[in-house]
Amino acid sequence: MSGRVILHSDINCCYAAIEHLHHPKLNGKPLAVGGDPESRHGIVLTADHIAKKYGVKTGMALCSSQN
Repeated sequence: MSGRVILHSDINCCYAAIEHLHHPKLNGKPLAVGGDPESRHGIVLTADHIAKKYGVKTGMALCSSQN
């Protein structure tokens, strides 16, 4: 054995948790972090556990509402 260590850390909800830290008023509400749908990068990058209970998944397309 070479003594080499490979560490894989899955931090899928990390960005949503960071948003909750920066915006405490969002605590307890479903939260998804995504790209800009106007720039054609409109996908969900991550979602918190509450949003996942509502069926939000990483990679889902974001819809822009144009009124």
